[in-house]
Amino acid sequence: MGTDNVDRRLLARFEGSMAFERARRELLPPMWLNAEPQPAEHLEDLFDDVLIRARERVRAQREWRDQSQA
Repeated sequence: MGTDNVDRRLLARFEGSMAFERARRELLPPMWLNAEPQPAEHLEDLFDDVLIRARERVRAQREWRDQSQA
């Protein structure tokens, strides 16, 4: 290690990983690399639907349990 407080022992691995990542990205179609990220608004609606169905299922199970215990 030098006096500049940088450990250069891992530099070759870091540079190798960067080259590997660059090669991986070159395999992807350009339209994927240049695409604008799509908003995940539909996921919020999906989550809300799942939450509503889960609440309804729990409510139905509780009602069934209460009726079977009566």
